[in-house]
Amino acid sequence: ICTIKGIQRERCEVVIVYTLNRFTEITRIAGKTMLIYDRYVGQAFSALTRILYWSPNTETSARAFARMFAEQAIVSGDAPGSLAGTMLFEKTSKYWNLPQSISNVNVASQIRLQEIFVFAHEYCHLIMADNVDFRDSRRRIGTLLMEGPDKNDGDIAQDYAAFSERYLKRSTYKQWRQMREDDLAFTALHADELRDELACDEFALYIVLLACKMLKIDAQHGFKSVFLAMRNIRTLSYIRQLANPRLGRLGLASALPVRLLQKRQHLLRTSFGLAAMACGVEEEFRSIGTELMDLSDLHDRQVDNPLLFSVIPQLQNVRKKLFKKRGMSTFPEVSTISRALGWDPDADKLKYTVI
Repeated sequence: ICTIKGIQRERCEVVIVYTLNRFTEITRIAGKTMLIYDRYVGQAFSALTRILYWSPNTETSARAFARMFAEQAIVSGDAPGSLAGTMLFEKTSKYWNLPQSISNVNVASQIRLQEIFVFAHEYCHLIMADNVDFRDSRRRIGTLLMEGPDKNDGDIAQDYAAFSERYLKRSTYKQWRQMREDDLAFTALHADELRDELACDEFALYIVLLACKMLKIDAQHGFKSVFLAMRNIRTLSYIRQLANPRLGRLGLASALPVRLLQKRQHLLRTSFGLAAMACGVEEEFRSIGTELMDLSDLHDRQVDNPLLFSVIPQLQNVRKKLFKKRGMSTFPEVSTISRALGWDPDADKLKYTVI
């Protein structure tokens, strides 16, 4: 049971579930407000964080990605896609030998703090729905965060310096300027949703830093964990999008959930300094900028690039072949999927039909 004195007018029941959806959300059931927390989110964070730090090759990460793909495909009703993921999952079984997260206190802490961030984000939505003053205050913060740190009144020299620092080898300055203009237009178009999401992201950031104090964890791990939570949620969004044949055809560039997550991550990052001052951890924050850039590059190399450029194309190719061969009718192989992924050890005794 959760309550915040003076803000939350009603008590909130927290319901712990374990589903393939990996969603944490607020709902009302029989007149009661409930926060539904899916523990599978934490397991996904654990797998992705261990891959980030310890995966020695694509085959190792492919096993986790294949399972996630298979599960999301079955949620979308795509049995061939799920079978493709299950086949790769079983094929790569010998490669999954990463240490348990508890073997490294820093990794275990970062996974725990990622879960706290997700929980606190949804709890903030709950309070906003229940308390007008809190909602208005949060929305003012969300609006400030949407303005971003890089408004420079058209200072071309300052713009170019920022561009040269990070993107010089990736695109031309003109392309970069156009990307920024497009980004501003996207922000304006989705301002209401971004404002509320950023408001809850910033609230959750503070909760994570407070948790670091309570648990005696270095605040740097708090900043890294929030950064990783956003990156890992984005990775799960990639899988959810690409494992659904109807959505996958659109590609990630036009996927609204992915673009919103990218924007949220960028804008939330700009609030880290203020959060550090408010929580009295300025010293820990001073060196975090470079470390977060390195962490972002590491996540690209270890997680997103193997997923998007190796595993997903392989799975989609196998799916096409299976679909041509079997179609979408009753699928004896669904029992194979269920047994292999651990949903139902006795799956071979049952007859599954995909509707």
